[in-house]
Amino acid sequence: SSITVKNNADKHVLLDENFEDTDLSTWNYFSRANWDASKTDDWKIDGGNLVFTDTGATGASIWTGDTNWGNYNVTVKGKAVEGAEGFGIYFGVKDSSNYYFFNLGGWGNTVTCVEWVKDGQSGNTDKIPFAVTYGEEYTVTVNVGPKQINGFINGEKIFQIGGDAPSETFGGMVGLANWSTSMYIDNLKVSSFADGSTIYENAFDDASSLGDLKHDLAPYSGGSYGGSDASFSWEDGKLFQSDSSTTAVLFYTGDEAWSNYIYSIDIMPVAGAEGASILGAIKMDGPSYVLYNCGGWSNTVGCWQTYDSGTTNSYNDDGISTKIEYDEWHTLTLFVLDYGIFSYIDGVFFQSWWAE
Repeated sequence: SSITVKNNADKHVLLDENFEDTDLSTWNYFSRANWDASKTDDWKIDGGNLVFTDTGATGASIWTGDTNWGNYNVTVKGKAVEGAEGFGIYFGVKDSSNYYFFNLGGWGNTVTCVEWVKDGQSGNTDKIPFAVTYGEEYTVTVNVGPKQINGFINGEKIFQIGGDAPSETFGGMVGLANWSTSMYIDNLKVSSFADGSTIYENAFDDASSLGDLKHDLAPYSGGSYGGSDASFSWEDGKLFQSDSSTTAVLFYTGDEAWSNYIYSIDIMPVAGAEGASILGAIKMDGPSYVLYNCGGWSNTVGCWQTYDSGTTNSYNDDGISTKIEYDEWHTLTLFVLDYGIFSYIDGVFFQSWWAE
């Protein structure tokens, strides 16, 4: 519904397009796949929106601006309304054989990444799971700096190209915590981000499976948990945490050497006040860890929290309204990569946490 481009150096507006009275004859068209780029009438202005409606076409592309633009910020507000995938925005375009493309909901509306084409040769960044919701408007921003490019979806950083590598990369053990909540827990799994192979899994098939769990991690936010495993028991193929009065009841497992992994766990809260917090990148030196609180603050907010050498920081002011339904199973997931951690609830992307 709109495109804005601003020069980062002086904030000068290079393009401010709200599609109220736009002459598309000045725009450029090309196809990345099967769309016939001569069918320029497939792109229309309708009700203050730039619209493309042929759901059978793939790779239909349109762009405008100056190929000499540099050090700028482009923000697009748009949505997909039907079809097989999402949508994307171009940046750094020189011609139809040299460009970058921020793809939201590619590969059958399953992932987001940046694709690039240089002299006709293509590549892409890491694919992070992401599906657009049809009919929902997204604010997509790409900041094209002189040394670094950053991309955001609804304010959440999704990618970084260039710049210095983080001074400390993410990695470490995994865990789960409850705050004044009792719940069932099942299907803990850690797999390689690179090839999907299983690094560790615990389906809690028998009581001995609880032996892998440790409970001596320092609790976050001044939690009252003292480290006892007394509130954890095995019940018919599931782990049961029965204490709905103690705060920051937690366990962890794994290897501090783990890195670039996908961690998922199933939870079903049955009594208490909140949802659950999924922990990743746990290091015992300090100790330190990152957690995504799924249903904190009386089961109202999803947000990041960090723990480092006795200090907790809570980022609830930047959180998202979130509620975990009781007596229902939910899957919590963290993608723990060297440079960032991505959180998901029931397969839906929520927020990202990036290394400095």
